[in-house]
Amino acid sequence: MDEKLIKLNQDIKNNPDSFKLYLERAQIYFDMEEYKKCVADCKKAISLDDKDAVAYVLLSCAYNILKEHDKALVNFNKAIELNEKDASAYYNRGSLYVDINEYDKALADFNKAIELNEKDASAYYNRGTLYGNIEEYDKALADFNKAIELNENYVFAYNNRGTLYGDIKEYDKALADFNKAIELNENYAPAYYNRGILYRNLKDYNKALADFNKAIELNENYVFAYNNRGSLYGDIKEYDKALADFNKAIELNENYASTYYNRGVLYGNLKDHNKALADFNKAIELDGSYASAYNNRGTLYGNIEEYDKALADFNKAIELDENNVSAYNNRGTLYGNIEEYDKALADFNKAIALDENYASAYNNRGTLYCDIKEYDKALADFNKAIELDENNVSAYNNRGTLYDDIKDYDKALADYNKAIELDENCASAYNNRGALYDDIKDYDKALADYSKAIELDKNYALAYANRADIYYEIHRNNEKALKDFEESKKLYQEKDNFQMIKWIDERISEINGLRSKSTAKTSKETSKIKKIIDLINESDIEKNVIETKNSFKTFIGENKSLYSEEKVEFVVLRRWNSYTPIIADNYRVSKGGGYFFKIPNCGIVIDPGFNFIDNFKAAGYKFHQIDHILITHAHNDHTADLESILTLLHQYNETILGEFDDPEKDTIMSEVYSEYGKPDENDRNRYEEIAKEKLLNSSRRKRIRIYMTSSTYTKYVSMLKLHKNTDYDVVLIKAEDKLPIICPNSLDAKCITDLEIVAIPAKHNDMFSDRDSVGFIFKFKDFVLVYTGDTGVDENIEKQYEKIKKNYNKYEIILLAHLGGFKNYEKKFDAAKPIRENGGRFYKNHLGRLGLARIVDLLKPKICIISEFGEEFRDSRKELTEIFYKVFKDSTTFFPADIGLTFDVDRKMKLIDSINNTNKSASYGFHPYSVAEVHENRLDNSLQYYEVNRVTKKDLEEFLLKLYMRAALDV
Repeated sequence: MDEKLIKLNQDIKNNPDSFKLYLERAQIYFDMEEYKKCVADCKKAISLDDKDAVAYVLLSCAYNILKEHDKALVNFNKAIELNEKDASAYYNRGSLYVDINEYDKALADFNKAIELNEKDASAYYNRGTLYGNIEEYDKALADFNKAIELNENYVFAYNNRGTLYGDIKEYDKALADFNKAIELNENYAPAYYNRGILYRNLKDYNKALADFNKAIELNENYVFAYNNRGSLYGDIKEYDKALADFNKAIELNENYASTYYNRGVLYGNLKDHNKALADFNKAIELDGSYASAYNNRGTLYGNIEEYDKALADFNKAIELDENNVSAYNNRGTLYGNIEEYDKALADFNKAIALDENYASAYNNRGTLYCDIKEYDKALADFNKAIELDENNVSAYNNRGTLYDDIKDYDKALADYNKAIELDENCASAYNNRGALYDDIKDYDKALADYSKAIELDKNYALAYANRADIYYEIHRNNEKALKDFEESKKLYQEKDNFQMIKWIDERISEINGLRSKSTAKTSKETSKIKKIIDLINESDIEKNVIETKNSFKTFIGENKSLYSEEKVEFVVLRRWNSYTPIIADNYRVSKGGGYFFKIPNCGIVIDPGFNFIDNFKAAGYKFHQIDHILITHAHNDHTADLESILTLLHQYNETILGEFDDPEKDTIMSEVYSEYGKPDENDRNRYEEIAKEKLLNSSRRKRIRIYMTSSTYTKYVSMLKLHKNTDYDVVLIKAEDKLPIICPNSLDAKCITDLEIVAIPAKHNDMFSDRDSVGFIFKFKDFVLVYTGDTGVDENIEKQYEKIKKNYNKYEIILLAHLGGFKNYEKKFDAAKPIRENGGRFYKNHLGRLGLARIVDLLKPKICIISEFGEEFRDSRKELTEIFYKVFKDSTTFFPADIGLTFDVDRKMKLIDSINNTNKSASYGFHPYSVAEVHENRLDNSLQYYEVNRVTKKDLEEFLLKLYMRAALDV
């Protein structure tokens, strides 16, 4: 190469205007990895002849390697412009698109390269690599096979096919391919590296280590090999070597997130939490989508009991990777630690659903079942964990604890012994075995095990307390007992474990004979508390608190008469869509919400988004009127107030239950008092359990049925409880399901109503799914309300609405349509083409103006309520509605939706029909919608609906101004 380069330099000196010579030298520089020199020669060649595509391709390849992607792309495009039949230009541009993660464009270019030259093995190889990156393994495998068919000595293709086989767990085939690659080129470091990864996954650590060593021998700057060898050293607990490798990898590439992550895991194993945290932070800084880094940082936060931060990290890991088994498992452990057992159980179940062979999730679920005393289920889970992983120390230790709890000491001892055999440094197993020896009065062995646990973990608070108890109770060695109790107390104070601190204080007081002094001190402290109580009693604070509390009870108070309303009403309780209510500057203006159907015997909430409860309460409704909740999809502006409703449901039933210390009249607790007599403090637990059991079987207990899509359930799976004592039922729905409407006080019988509800398809991506969203049809005796939900329009949606029109052609139709907003591409609609040839012009996730027009044209509703406006429509909702009316006035009357728009069963509309500006009041009545007018109130962006023959616009504006000013003064 040197001799050829020397000759070329001389030739160029003799012939400085030779395009061919510069291009030839540029290729040599490229092969020598002198990419900047390659760029210079390519530019010189192009200056001499700017019509040769080959020079542009070579220049682009050099730019791509130098990470100057924009320049590379410009020159690839130029090469293709000069020679659109140049397969290499497409092939190399495809590689560029892969580097910048534009996979669709890359795929198109690889396809074009293959079309131009179907014998080009490298094009198949690169397309196969792309398919592997996007996990289309069948297509990737086909392309690697084709590349090898075309070139049976294609080392790269064997190597990548081996990696693919490893990903799909066909390890024998993977090994054969790596061996073949090495056979073809014994100096090809990536094949050794990848075979090392395979051996590590198979736990053949010696072979894995040999391969990583070989890869590094061949390439002393092989960052990936150092990183993975470091992880292997971590596996075999050679931590110093692991740390050295991670440090070397970071020295070679300080921006490689994976190495920081792996070093963080190592520091975590070494209990160096500060360094571990710093490394996880760095990994996330470098790669914000690194789900495993969030997961492991969450575990770290959990270990140091920063549970809020831990939960945020687990949530983020799951958001980034919804199939992250470890994150669900770890979040479940966290929920268990903070005693949110239903959420913990949901997460462990999810982890097991994703990977039925994940031993850790069975082990952790078993621990949860122990906590809630479901020992049979716990035992089954521990057995399963051990079946899946016979070396699972934690599972043996936990099963031993279970056997200990049920007094099966022989089995417990066998399990503790096994855990210690597998890991002689497992401090908790020694402590637990010590507790067992303590229970069977073998105190010397108990003391030895507690001491061993402390030797292994100097911060083991419980082991100190257990050992101190033996020193005090058995050995009567008060000095040693006091020392251990003090150490245990200090450690528990760091954890804020007040229950253990209180117990230890009692023991210390006994040892020191200071109980009387402690009582005196408590008496002194009590005097201050007494003074606080007396001063509050002298003020009006408690009176004001009670009055305010009673005002809350008015909204969530029990419904004594059940339902007296016989009239059907449909009420709009939303203003804007999307995110604007979250960032509102003015809460009176920027509101979301939902919808409400009041029908005989029950009430139905639909899509309770932001501000729904505010709007519902302001409209004069009471909480007891909510019996069913229908949710079309998982977006926040349709679900945000679901948790608020469930919180109020819990409070509603808690109010009926009553309190032990202050059983108000007409509560379940007051019934218990009447039946069993006035209790003393020792009866608290018994009375509370009796009252809870009575409430569960009481007709006064309120329950709500929630109908939601699968994607919505996925969003709330960690919040929703599914056991039989829950105050709500969850029913999963999908398009074409018929929804049974159940009576509020008996979830066994249908309501007395003509209402039928059917879910209909919607085309909407709600982040959790692009296929689960629905709308609804509400059919009454002589009319139907069709609620589109959030949906775009395509051929399938058109067919569904054609079907709806056909099925309900005898009914008057009210359409509740979600507009969404405007998109620029809608304006490119070509009226000269049929609808289905204009599919790309329709708003993808909502109706938009085109979709709304199409649905109205298909259904021909009597009334169309346009809702789900983006807040950008704040000054133009009425104008937009009038435009639609001009086009469809022969068949349809349009109304823009806002909070308060109400129709009854006769399709009459709730309108302002009189105003008294003297006392600033207005009255409402139900009137034919033909006499309705809409006023767009610019003061607060509300829409007001009034009876045009009874109320003038001037009077209405004056009334609204005074009302707004009074509200502003109140604020």
